[in-house]
Amino acid sequence: MADPNWARMVSESADYVCGVLSAAAGRPRSWDQPAGTLTWPCRRAVAHTTDCCTWYAALLARRASGDVEVGEVSKQAEPAVLLDALRSGAALLGAAVIAADPDFVGWHSWGPADATGYAGMGCDEILVHGGDAAAGLGLDYRPPAQLCEAVLRRLFPWVSVGEDPWADLQAANGRGAAADPGWKWFTAPPGTWDGSVRRQPVPG
Repeated sequence: MADPNWARMVSESADYVCGVLSAAAGRPRSWDQPAGTLTWPCRRAVAHTTDCCTWYAALLARRASGDVEVGEVSKQAEPAVLLDALRSGAALLGAAVIAADPDFVGWHSWGPADATGYAGMGCDEILVHGGDAAAGLGLDYRPPAQLCEAVLRRLFPWVSVGEDPWADLQAANGRGAAADPGWKWFTAPPGTWDGSVRRQPVPG
């Protein structure tokens, strides 16, 4: 069995995001506004996040060595449906993490990933895109510092975590004044990190 703490953190991330965004569930038209600095509407940002969680869960559950297909949430769904789907996607990922062989290393387009890597990616997608949607909906948003710090240490081990882990997590994901435009996750088992910074080419 893999580390159950990561399954718990996936659920806590979704609970936080859904709790914040539910305040705007009664304003469905506002969900068609851009999600923060993204060109995507808020609906798409939340649907994408759920799709990511479901995809990571499938990769883990199927012990995938390559890409797999999963059903996707409608990007035109009502806010309450999108939020419930996010809770479901997070629950599926958490269950897959708990059931996973702790020694299993699977496929991801950015490199191999173990159960904690998939869980970390799920948390990152939830927290960061939740922040995008909250910005587009005009909602106050500051996820728990311990969740942000855990995701940073798992996916961005080269980042120095300061007094504001949420700001650091945003920057690591290419957002804000201190954004890293070439950001990339480290998803392989933590003990295999060689100390280098993972980056992807920046166009231009």
